[in-house]
Amino acid sequence: MKKIKAVILDLGVVIINIDQEKTLRAFERLGIDLEDINESMPIFKQYEKGEISDEDFIRTLKTALKGNATEEKIIKAWNAMILDIPAYRFRLIEKLREHYKVYLLSNTNSIHIKEIRDYINTYHQNEDWQNTFDKMFLSYEIGLRKPEPGFYEHVLNEINLKADETIFIDDSRANIKGAEKLGINCIWTQKGIDEWLWEELKKIDPNLYLG
Repeated sequence: MKKIKAVILDLGVVIINIDQEKTLRAFERLGIDLEDINESMPIFKQYEKGEISDEDFIRTLKTALKGNATEEKIIKAWNAMILDIPAYRFRLIEKLREHYKVYLLSNTNSIHIKEIRDYINTYHQNEDWQNTFDKMFLSYEIGLRKPEPGFYEHVLNEINLKADETIFIDDSRANIKGAEKLGINCIWTQKGIDEWLWEELKKIDPNLYLG
């Protein structure tokens, strides 16, 4: 096996704690079922791929709500799923960067990223979010989503590494399977990164020495 040179991290669950049910319930209180909307129109995937603007996304939801909710209420409901980032996860990423290049790979959208940046500026003022990773790959900026093979290929091309030189960590089984098909080493987790990560990394990278 080739030397591991990079770790690629998902954002939701892996780094930031989220609860998608909170957003579903928030929209139910406003008067719509997001799952029904998702089945009837592809706006969520379109939004995550940057195919529609913030304004179009909000306008579509406002129309579904028959104008009974303000833009501010829609944004608040959309962001309800975003919880917190424990400070120790920043320290863990710093330690990871002592051994590997560390990248972020996320299916996300600009409203959520703005909310996360605002949260960090409020609760983690000493953290430099823009430079927490060697590079961020965000679906809405690139126009691709996991588990599309093209998204992983784009990342590998940008960081100039082979698939087996990387480790990808994600909470979605579908995203993990998509990466594994390309030969990327993967760790599937349904909890945020913590000290357990080092043992999982050692299983893939026996050369990892923590001192």
